[in-house]
Amino acid sequence: MGSDGYRLAAESACTDGVILEVGSGVSTEYLATMGPLVVTIDLEHQPMLGLPRCRYLTGRAEELLTRWHEPGIGDSRRVCFAWLDGHDWPYDHHVGEPWLEAQRARYLARGQDYSKQASQASHLTIAKLLAPWVAAGGAVAFDDTWIDGDRWDGKGGTAVPYLLSRGFLLRRSGDIYYGLVLLEAPA
Repeated sequence: MGSDGYRLAAESACTDGVILEVGSGVSTEYLATMGPLVVTIDLEHQPMLGLPRCRYLTGRAEELLTRWHEPGIGDSRRVCFAWLDGHDWPYDHHVGEPWLEAQRARYLARGQDYSKQASQASHLTIAKLLAPWVAAGGAVAFDDTWIDGDRWDGKGGTAVPYLLSRGFLLRRSGDIYYGLVLLEAPA
């Protein structure tokens, strides 16, 4: 799974705020080139040395976002772009792949639930905490999220409908193999 949807940060019209990333990785390296401060949250964080304008937070986004107003967390800054690629689960269309077992082992070693329900609950909580901080015209992008018939599925399967019900606008969506959803905050 996975997309390069974090690259959509370059298309964001919103420039007055920070970039929030949940789930550090290759995306962090790219986002660090965008200009504003990048706040990246990950459970297994290992700071990437030399990346400018990055604030690394280790922990659960669901907990850290409750403190977004605090100095050193989010400093009450508005979010221009959010890349949400956190809590994974064992996708049915990748059964038996070696990376999937390694991923499962990491989650279980941390005592985390490795299931679709846990992933969607995590992303829904993040969306609820994040929504008030997204700047007008700012964007929220979910990795590994797609529409299946008439329902949303993937990591953001419950979070996307929540944000849509709050006035966010659908700007882009992919399919099960290029799972990506981009939403824009209302003006």
